[in-house]
This record gives sequence, C-alpha cells and structure tokens, in this order.
Amino acid sequence: MRKSWFVWFAAMMLLALPCRAADISWSAAFEIETDADIDVSNEIVRAVNVVNPDFGELEVTFPGGVTIEFEPEHTFEFNTDLDEAFASGGNVTGLGNYYSGQDEALTTENDELDMMLDSHGWAGGGPGGAVAVLELADLTVGTAYQIQLVGAADDRGCCEYRQMVITDIDAEAIATTADGEELWFGRSNDFDQDGERGPGSVIGTFTADAAEQYIYIMGSADYDDGDENFADGNDPGLSMYILSLAGASGPEGDFNGNGMRDTGDLDLLATAMAGGDTTFDLTNDGKTDLADRTYWVETLANTYMGDSNFDGQFNSSDFVAVFSSAKYETGQAATWSQGDWNGDGLFNSTDFVAAFGGGGYEKGERAGGLQTVPEPFGAS
Repeated sequence: MRKSWFVWFAAMMLLALPCRAADISWSAAFEIETDADIDVSNEIVRAVNVVNPDFGELEVTFPGGVTIEFEPEHTFEFNTDLDEAFASGGNVTGLGNYYSGQDEALTTENDELDMMLDSHGWAGGGPGGAVAVLELADLTVGTAYQIQLVGAADDRGCCEYRQMVITDIDAEAIATTADGEELWFGRSNDFDQDGERGPGSVIGTFTADAAEQYIYIMGSADYDDGDENFADGNDPGLSMYILSLAGASGPEGDFNGNGMRDTGDLDLLATAMAGGDTTFDLTNDGKTDLADRTYWVETLANTYMGDSNFDGQFNSSDFVAVFSSAKYETGQAATWSQGDWNGDGLFNSTDFVAAFGGGGYEKGERAGGLQTVPEPFGAS
C-alpha cells in the first residue's frame, strides 16, 4: 500500500525574509470531516476564505456558538523576492461545487463551511509545477501563534488524490512531525482509510521571530520520491486558513484562564449571573442565567448538576463534600463546591431542585466522561 494513500501531509517551514524561519511544532495531518475539526478555541488573529475577493466576507458558526468572520483573499500572489526558479503566479476559483458536488457528494453538516470548501486558490506557472507562497504579515515578534491550513477541497477525478509538501525557499527540505514523519497535504480523499473523505488539514504552533514570515507549499511533482501517484501538474492549493494566538485562551467556558474547565469557572459564572454580565452568555440568548450554567455543566464539562467534587458523577460523595462546608440554609455565600449548584450564590433547597432536575443522581459518568479540556482536533 503506497504511503501517499494514507499519510497526509501538513508541512511547512515559516521563513521570514531575510530572517531565518521560526520553528513550527506540527500536529499529525488529518481530514476535515465536520466543523469540529476546525480549531476555533484560541483568539483569532486572521481567518481567510481562499476565494475570489468579490465573493465578500463569510460568517461561519462553529460548535459552541463560536462565530468567525472569514475574509476573502486571493492568497497566492507572485512574489518577486523569491528566487526566480521558484516564483509562481496565483489563481483562485469562484464559488463552485469542488467539494460538495463532484464525484462524491461531501458535507461537513455546516452549510457555511461547505460553501468555503467549495472554493480554493492554487499556484501555477512554475517550472514543472509550482511553489505557492503564503505570507503571514504583521506578526508580533516573540508572540506564540497557531496556524491551521485546510487544503484545496477538490473532489474532481483530476485532482482528488494530488498531494503537496511544505518546503523551504530552496526546495531542499520539507517539514516533519515531532516523530520525524514527513508531512503530506492532499485534497478530498481518504488517505487514512477510515471510510471518511475530506480535505487535509494540519495545525502548527510557532513563536514569531519576525514581523513577516512565509510558508512555501510545493506541488509533489516537484518533489521526487519515486511515488508513481504523484502526477505532473500538481498545483499546491488551499481552501482556507486560520491564524490565532496559541494558548491565548483555554477551552470554551474557561473563564479563569487556567487552560481548563474547573469549578472556579462556575463560581465566576455565578458572579456574572448576579451582575448580568453578558460576556458569560454561552447560549447566545443575550443574557447570563441558569441556562448558561446548565450548558456549561452538561454540555461543555459533560457532567451533572450536583457534581460538587467535579469527578464527573453526581452521587452521595457530593453530599459529603457540600455538607462539610456547613453553608446549608445559613444565608452565607457559597460556591459550587459548597452546594451552590443553581448559581444564586447560596446553598439551600433550591439547589437540590436544580441538581435532581438534571436526572443524573447515581447514574455514573456521562458517555465520554468529564471534559475539562477539548478533544484534540482531528482525533477519531
């Protein structure tokens, strides 16, 4: 079985001209099968839909109610700073059905994301193929960034199995994962052979060492490893990319900024409920109330109201924890771990109504267990 049919690329080296490239730590490459495979957990610096600029901006809502505005961009421009042998022109499609309606109908179950995948940009015109140049500008030196690339989603028979590599400007080295595996980037196919098809993606993190850095993406026809599947004319391309601040924020609901969900976040949410602070509005209904608390507990953390010791279960051990604090019906301020389950700042009979109303007493953990940090993107 040929490596090109199951190893997905994702490679890149960021080179600032004339500075040396910042090192990037890469995830394993994976396929975009649903909108959950797009990482929107960090503060977004720039989100780009690679499409004809006349298309206009596109808002996409991701799981958890996170809405991001993608700007249209003709990504791959001719770059005269590069060695002439590797300079290439840029091309871009309009909105088509390159992803959703060619040889096999594909969908992420997110109409706006599907629309974005139905266009792409590519670079052509170089010798024997092309080297695409993606510029990341206006970076802050010393700041940690994350970049997610999504390949040209193109399910046409001509293009669905084409691959790319990320290289340096001289096309002498390609990027690798932490375990030393070469990274490959493909279009809409099933390289990991799990029965699901989708454009390839890769996520990398780096600390900027210059204000401008470049990613060089080379068609595999220009990188000869002897694999017969790599046809000539393999132009590199992208459907979208997201640049964000690496580690700038934790998972959704991490209000105290410690990188994980814990009971301290619930205590901050209770304060926000009392003060009407809508920046804590998780349900996007314009207010912060018990519905947001329930969403945090049941959907984000995947546990139950009443789980005071935050072990993923609501059982008798939680009663031991809350009654040891001696706050019940005293009128004294209480936290989640002290019995304030409904978020009114007190521990009284109304908290038992909220807890038992969740129906989780002595039922063990929910499927999937307690979720304090998000699943790795692309995990199956």
